[in-house]
Amino acid sequence: MNPSKQVTVLRMKLNEKWQAEALFGQRHGCQPMQSRFPCKLPLGVDVLRSQWYANKDRRLFAFQQPFIDKLGSTFEISILGSVGVTTLDPENVEFVLSSRFDDYALGSRRGAMFPFIGEGIFTQDGPAWKHSRTLLRRPFLKTGYRDLKGFKEPTNNLLAVLRSSTGVVDLQPLFFQFTLATTTSLLFGQPVESSEGDSKDNFS
Repeated sequence: MNPSKQVTVLRMKLNEKWQAEALFGQRHGCQPMQSRFPCKLPLGVDVLRSQWYANKDRRLFAFQQPFIDKLGSTFEISILGSVGVTTLDPENVEFVLSSRFDDYALGSRRGAMFPFIGEGIFTQDGPAWKHSRTLLRRPFLKTGYRDLKGFKEPTNNLLAVLRSSTGVVDLQPLFFQFTLATTTSLLFGQPVESSEGDSKDNFS
């Protein structure tokens, strides 16, 4: 297949994908996207390049934060012909992760998230996710997920470790520990002592 035909086929596939996404949005009452991530070069290669270097230098969050502050809680981003949506809106998050979870999938994100937070409800799809959610649902309803007291001690411990640290901080083990502490606090009423001081164990 010559290059011109390959481009034509690619355009047709992208068009079919966009039409399917538009139809999905219409069926579920999705509102038109109001904000779009600014790209200066075709296919968003400038954004891809900047994010790659930011991630390499361990400053990805710092790179993204100004755009989030400017664009709002929900915005569209298009890179290499693939259109995605970033959202921090609680209603959107609840819709995707709970009420209509079957309509969505983690896809390639599982591979990206798994080394960061490990096996669990945030890296699972389908039956495995439903099983984890069923196990956690009753304890959360019993303790009341709106009661954030269980986060106080683990959060204070995490912040204390960060304040006392110098130079580059590896957040991965700290977030593992924080997740374990908050989960045990919500499930059992008391967090495990995991975020205080240095830990030799990189996985909780």
